Amino acid sequence: FEMFRLAAEGGQHLLEFPSYKIGFFPWELPLWPYEYRNCLNFVDEIWAQSEYVKNSYTPVTDKKVVKMPMVVEVPETPIADRSRWFMEPNKFYFFTIFDGNSWIQRKNPINI
Repeated sequence: FEMFRLAAEGGQHLLEFPSYKIGFFPWELPLWPYEYRNCLNFVDEIWAQSEYVKNSYTPVTDKKVVKMPMVVEVPETPIADRSRWFMEPNKFYFFTIFDGNSWIQRKNPINI
């Protein structure tokens, strides 16, 4: 969708530049919406973060779709000092976060 916005806001020349373009579009649903298939026309190839995401693109495009996971380095975990955060040592704590720009109904941050 950002590719359409880029074109609409004066960046069409960037999309038309003669180069090989790879799209890396995060997606959470099992199928890329048919109505949005034209977004895929701006790229020559699609990189998907997982097999699940790859499978959401392949039914709606003939473009090359490659599973290309994000690189993550996991550092050694330091021993947590709960007292630093005024947390009880043997109590279970749960932390969550969500994107406030997403749909609140879908993310369900409110306990109803």
